[in-house]
Formats: sequence, structure tokens, C-alpha cells
Amino acid sequence: MKRRPYPKDSSAEEPIYHFPLFSILTPSIEGSYSTPCVGQALESDTAKVNEILRIPEMRNIFPPSLRLLWTVRPYYNGLYELIAIKVNSRDGRAPLDGEVIVDARAEEEDRGWAISAVMTAEGAKHWAYLTADNIDKWIAIVLDDKVYFYAYVLSEITGGKISIPGSFTESEAKEMALVLKSGMLPVPVRLVEEDSGR
Repeated sequence: MKRRPYPKDSSAEEPIYHFPLFSILTPSIEGSYSTPCVGQALESDTAKVNEILRIPEMRNIFPPSLRLLWTVRPYYNGLYELIAIKVNSRDGRAPLDGEVIVDARAEEEDRGWAISAVMTAEGAKHWAYLTADNIDKWIAIVLDDKVYFYAYVLSEITGGKISIPGSFTESEAKEMALVLKSGMLPVPVRLVEEDSGR
């Protein structure tokens, strides 16, 4: 990936905002459909991007309901995706959390390992409502402020089952399944902000 050079004066005392954001974050270019991915960056640059985005002048550009979270693993050529997440509640809680998961396991697929999870009856009902209410929008599964999976909702999803693909390694898939099953960490399912003019 080619990046614009940093300014010549890279003194440690130089304010971070002297470094252009797009020299380390490659912005996503929308094609025929919108995407919640704001841009991509190398893992070594994600902390620098976060630092720039915390500058008050930058924070004021975005609405208070917006959070920018990185994917848990690189998508392509070592690049991590920065995903726009819309917080839909006043307290910042996700529509669903880990309490609705009753079982989770790692499963091997053609493209790698994936995770499947089964919800409680109440969770399945809420998930069906959530997906039905957000057809033609994006949803994301977020664990510990990392985006594990995001997808475009085409139809209502009933039955209370979730499949999380993503070409995980066997150890990654088993670890995440264990976390989901044991409820060790909150597992928010957040709605991703989507500006489609609807």
C-alpha cells in the first residue's frame, strides 16, 4: 500500500494533527451500494488513526451516536477496516447482548473456521424483530469493541441461529465460541449507521 509521506518535521513535540489522516487511513470508496467501512489501515497505524480521531476538532465532525471501531482481523493485504457503528440507545447499550446466547461452537467451512450460536427463545424473537426492522441496512456483531462480523440484512432472520463467518483459524473460532457460550464478555449486536437516503 502506498502512503503519502509524513511531514519532514517529525519532532515528538509536534501536535498529532499535523499528520494528515489520509496518509495512514485509506478511505473507502462506495460503489453501487453504501458500506459502513470508513477506511482501511495497517495494524501499526490503527493507534495513530485513533489518536487523530480523538482530537476535539475531529470528534465534533461526527454525530454523538457514531462510534468508529476496528475489525478484529485484517480484511485484505494486512489492512484492518474501520467500521461506522450507530449507537441506538441513550445508555449506549446494544439491542442484544451475550445473555441471549445459550450455545456456541466452532465449525469448519470451505473458506475456514466459523462460529455458530443459538439464542434463547426471547433472544430469537428479538433478533427476528431486529432484522425485520432493518432490512436493506447493515448490522454488526461486536465483541469487546472489535467488529467480528458485519453484514447487509436482506430479510428477517428467524429461528434464533447466528452464523459468523470470517475465515477464522481453528483456535480463534474455538476461543470466540467459548467466550460466547460462557458469557465471559458482553457480546453486543449493534446497528451500523447507514446513510442510504431512506
